Parts: sequence; structure tokens; C-alpha cells
Amino acid sequence: PPTGWRTYRTGAEGSPAWEPSSDARSGAKAALNRGMPPGAVYQDWLVSPPIHLRAGGAGFFTFWQKAIDSTNGAEQHTVAISFGSPNPADGQYFNLDYPAPSTEWQKVSLWMGWFTEQTVHLASKYEIWNTEVQGGQWLIDDIVLPDNTMPDACRSQPGGLVGHLGQRLVAVG
Repeated sequence: PPTGWRTYRTGAEGSPAWEPSSDARSGAKAALNRGMPPGAVYQDWLVSPPIHLRAGGAGFFTFWQKAIDSTNGAEQHTVAISFGSPNPADGQYFNLDYPAPSTEWQKVSLWMGWFTEQTVHLASKYEIWNTEVQGGQWLIDDIVLPDNTMPDACRSQPGGLVGHLGQRLVAVG
């Protein structure tokens, strides 16, 4: 994952399936969750560093998403917010309402104004619960946080938070 971001898996064994993909909306890379082969029931999480949503600056959290090889109801794509621990196993995440991905790139904007003066973790959660089908794939690109809420790791890297694999997952300017 990019600097400051973490991945988690709950349920199935193995490491989270978030990886860079060249099927990007813009730039060279996007975040891809490839899913798992049949037989697995799990949740994969891509979790932001702590983000302080300052008063007067907690606008929209936006990103672009796309589904590939959907399993027609055997999976769920969720954006969640935690006001405490970044670890999903601690049970402190709440799901945010947003549209399911389509097979074309679509922009998602989530209003963060309800959470001003809070420090939060934002997470993309890919969940599969049908053990008889292969999980589909979910792409996320061009993540943008409200202007004055950038974690220190984002501010220190002009043009975006660049991960160790070279993918640009968080655009900050």
C-alpha cells in the first residue's frame, strides 16, 4: 500500500489482495482488489492513515471506482469510517452509503462535513461471502481528501501520496 496506508484481511487466510494495477483512470496505477478463488469468505481492507477533519475544511472525500468480473451479488464494496482504531478487527468502523461500482469508471463523492473536528480512518472494504464463485475485481483510483485534512504523509509529497510500488493512490493537489 502507499506510505501511511494499511491493508487488513478478516476471515480467510492469507494476505490482503490489494495490489497496483495498470488499469488506471489517470496516471500509471490504481489500487486493485483481485478477489479470491471459490471457497473463501473474507473482507479485504485498504485503510487510510489518521485524517483530522478540520472545521471549515471537511468537504468531500472523492475517489473513482470500477468493477471487473462482478460476481452478481456474491460480493460487496464498501467505504467505511472509524473514529478510533484503524484495525477492522476492533469493530470500530461504520459503513458510509455510496453507489456500487459499475463496469465503467465512476466518481464517488462522500460528504465529510458531518465529521468536522474528528480524527478518522477511511477504509475501502471488499467483501466476498459466496464460497462457490470467484470474487470479482474492484479498482479504486484518484482518491482526494478534503483540502485542509491531509495527513502529514500526504503533505510531504507534492502531487500525491506515492506508495513504495510507485502507484499514485491519493491525489492531494
